[in-house]
Amino acid sequence: MLFDEKPMFISPTGTAGMWSARWRCYLTMMMGQQSDPVMGMAMQAFDELTEGDDTEEGKKKIREAAEHIFAEAASANPGAVTPEVREAQVASVFSVLMRWQSNQFRFENGCE
Repeated sequence: MLFDEKPMFISPTGTAGMWSARWRCYLTMMMGQQSDPVMGMAMQAFDELTEGDDTEEGKKKIREAAEHIFAEAASANPGAVTPEVREAQVASVFSVLMRWQSNQFRFENGCE
């Protein structure tokens, strides 16, 4: 091997569905790591990223996105989730979304 490089993750930015797309990407990696060693490496690399820091307004938007993602997932049976479980799950989604946000780079289209 000439060199070893951590995986790069590509996801939409600045779109209405970017938070849901990023969460689905994380879930895909989480499920895929069971049978695919490369997906396991990607998952490990992502989990090693830090949440970093964002403005209070930025954190509020990400928290709202995490709450929306959880509500969507729990919509089939919302009464089955206790407030404690809900808060723990929202915190988990928030943590994943913060890692996406804190470690992203935005590349503009140079052709325009």
